[in-house]
Amino acid sequence: MAGKQIFDKGHIWVLDSGASHHMTPLHSLFENLRSINAPFYITVPTRDRVVVDRMGTITLNNNIKLHDVLYIPQFNCNLISVHKLTCGLNCIVTYFAHNCVIHDQTTRRMIGLGDSCDGIYILKSTTMGSSLVAVHEDATNLWHARMGHPSDQILSQLSIPLNFHFDKNKLECFDVCHRSKQCRLPFSLSNNKAETPFSLIHYDLWWKYHTMAHNGAHYFITIVDDYTRAVWVYLLKEKSKTPNILMNFCNMIQTQFSRKVKVVRSDNGTEFTNNVIHTFFQREGILHETSCVGTPQKNGRVERKHRHILNVTRALRFQSCLPISFWGEYVLAATHLIN
Repeated sequence: MAGKQIFDKGHIWVLDSGASHHMTPLHSLFENLRSINAPFYITVPTRDRVVVDRMGTITLNNNIKLHDVLYIPQFNCNLISVHKLTCGLNCIVTYFAHNCVIHDQTTRRMIGLGDSCDGIYILKSTTMGSSLVAVHEDATNLWHARMGHPSDQILSQLSIPLNFHFDKNKLECFDVCHRSKQCRLPFSLSNNKAETPFSLIHYDLWWKYHTMAHNGAHYFITIVDDYTRAVWVYLLKEKSKTPNILMNFCNMIQTQFSRKVKVVRSDNGTEFTNNVIHTFFQREGILHETSCVGTPQKNGRVERKHRHILNVTRALRFQSCLPISFWGEYVLAATHLIN
């Protein structure tokens, strides 16, 4: 039954770790088809022996092109040999309970995502025609995933500049959304707000992460402008570099925006209360406000922004299934999307 269903959908391929060759019964999928110099026989699932005398190339998506695919009209499904796939593309196939992920072994970039269906793993091809249809029919969910799984209100506002039709009824309830946005109940919000850009900035350091990012970073610092709510994120290899980041940021604001930072607000971390940064603040006439020990809600502006960044970061990671070592790229991408 599964084979009949798969045969009915020419764009669906079965990932088979025991298959020796890629195979398909559909002539229309081939980009080119050539004769085999030495035809041979194989046994199909019906136990009939059939001759194989032609093979060719088939493109599944922008990253996966299958070579030497056997053309077997008597076959009942499209079959990918995992061994041929991993050898031909130098990739890794990782299997999970509900899906499987194909990564480039060199760059670790995801090049394919399969689904588990009736006890087998399937991969859907995305030719130009089918891609256009998919985008047209499911633009709401596509942009929801691209933008880091924002709320339906935000996605509705984004539909105008991004030029797609937002349909709330088609918006699926993603498991990614719930997994990435769990949090404690909020504290009461403050109505106080700066009157001009950069007159008050908030900053906080995300504590050391056990996995090193690709650039060697273990930390990142978040800086939020109280007036515009614009956010800057910098990846750090060592938290001792925090004063340099803050001093460079203040100089950048003065040079690029002709504004002077007047007040900075942070917690009592030693990276924010050392002699180097105090000397800089005194020389520049900047006031430094710190929250009480053990009360992160007093530094709520940047704490909430931190949570927002990490929510989007987790959503992007769950959506893409890339290794955790890409967390730095996730954080920077999330910041770009938020701004």
